[in-house]
Amino acid sequence: MAIGTDPLLLLPSSPPPPALHIDQSRLARQLGAASRKQRETPTDPGPPDQVIQTRMAFKTVTDYVAWLYYQYLLVTGIYVLEPWEKSIFNSILISVVAMAVYTSYVFVPTHVRLALQFFAGVFGGQNESAMTLMS
Repeated sequence: MAIGTDPLLLLPSSPPPPALHIDQSRLARQLGAASRKQRETPTDPGPPDQVIQTRMAFKTVTDYVAWLYYQYLLVTGIYVLEPWEKSIFNSILISVVAMAVYTSYVFVPTHVRLALQFFAGVFGGQNESAMTLMS
């Protein structure tokens, strides 16, 4: 075995790192400058035209749509998939969303109507026989 190698890893051993030297006076000057800068910053942002916009500025609608698509890729994690895998994933996702929208369009109005009829009866709505007696 060679001198200066670790017997377990068989890698050359590196010398210990030099001691970390912190310049105390330089650190104090940087901290002092940072605290002065915070004190000098006004808390009132001023008129609305001087307020810094925190939202992203998009030049065109296509830039915004491209940014949204990029966010979709990052959030779902499909940016790591191959193109054919992305198309299968997107096809399945679009199919599921389309079926959910169609089902909502067909069945939700019926369920809302039935729920309204139920709660109208529960909370004292008059039934049809009482209405015919009054007229």
